[in-house]
Amino acid sequence: MYTDHSGELITDVQKIWQVSKQMQQVQKDDTSRGFTDTVSWLTSWFPNLATWLKKALVILFFVVTIVVCLFVSFQCILTCLMSITKKCQKEVWKYSS
Repeated sequence: MYTDHSGELITDVQKIWQVSKQMQQVQKDDTSRGFTDTVSWLTSWFPNLATWLKKALVILFFVVTIVVCLFVSFQCILTCLMSITKKCQKEVWKYSS
């Protein structure tokens, strides 16, 4: 038995079965996920900020490390070349004088 909105008592088995199916369908519907799905769909193209920031910092660290190493190496090579050039010039002046 089922009571409808008007308060009448319904004893028809088919009508009760139909209402029961509708109630089961309403219970299956999850309306709380609607907003979450929409936000997820709208922001799915955004990168994960934490992962993106971590990768950016690691790349920045390696780039700075490489630049510093190259700068130090360039300074060392330049100093060595200047030293060798001065020695060669002294040797050339020795033999030419």
